[in-house]
Amino acid sequence: MQNPISTVAGRPAALLLAIVLAACGSDDDGAVDPDAGAVGGTPEGPSGGRADQGGADGGEAAAGPEVRLMVHPDGFAVEDWETLEDGGRAAWRWLDAQATGLPLQLEVREPGLAAGSHRVTLRLETPGDPPVALAPALQTFETTLAFEARDGALRSAPFDLPLGPVPPTGMRLVVTPVLDDGPASPPVELSLEDAYGRDPCKPFAPALGEAGGCVEAVIPMPGRAQGVDRSGVQRACGELGTVIGWLQTDDPAASRCLRSRDMVEWANGAPVETEASGQCLADNGFAALGEHEQITVDLHLPVDGRDCGERRWVLTSDVGDCACPE
Repeated sequence: MQNPISTVAGRPAALLLAIVLAACGSDDDGAVDPDAGAVGGTPEGPSGGRADQGGADGGEAAAGPEVRLMVHPDGFAVEDWETLEDGGRAAWRWLDAQATGLPLQLEVREPGLAAGSHRVTLRLETPGDPPVALAPALQTFETTLAFEARDGALRSAPFDLPLGPVPPTGMRLVVTPVLDDGPASPPVELSLEDAYGRDPCKPFAPALGEAGGCVEAVIPMPGRAQGVDRSGVQRACGELGTVIGWLQTDDPAASRCLRSRDMVEWANGAPVETEASGQCLADNGFAALGEHEQITVDLHLPVDGRDCGERRWVLTSDVGDCACPE
């Protein structure tokens, strides 16, 4: 999913607010409580007592805000979210070349709770005997909850819950969220699933789901050249050109892939990467007035993994003698 989860965006729309995993060495690891113990055990809450008990005096815990988890309903429509109900399903995704994760968002409905920075702890357990080893079993991070006027809820920006290696098929996971060292919300049991097989970008990205790391879909986007811009990059044949074009696909399968990543099927004035001399392209009609040169272009769209870089359009038309030697 990166979203991951993670926001593949214009690629997916930019995240509302950043989430920082506390005490992490990198984005790929959650913060591990040294007292968490094995998965399926009884890790301590961040305040020292069990997360589902009261304070040190043993008294009854005061009622606290209930935290709900939100997931992508189909695993790949990265701008769609729904509340995760107990017994529901959630799709894991590759975060990088080694680790998988679960794209999540937090939702809090509590009139007395202020928006802003809050500390969140997620306790992970795997039902069954023996429990499946996940690391870390207790993950703590700071997040900013923002008020959404449309429904009065407080929500975090999306984030990825690290799971480790590929989860076994049908594995069940129990997640208990704790907000600001307070009482735990009810645990939610879910089934982890692999949604890559029904991802609409799979036909354009054969490696999708098969291996970790950044994966790009390559989508044909034919169009017409509107002009050539100077790139400033000098090569043996002269300055490389950047073609500006109107690009559009009428392939229904490509349309489904693009829309699943919050994109439309066309691009106006898109800069297209070339390996050709800009002056030569201009002389051969790519910048002509009136009838524009028809061009063939491939869109390279990151669809999985994190830190993939931006999407890019690459000219695949035959440019003949305009091509720059390597």
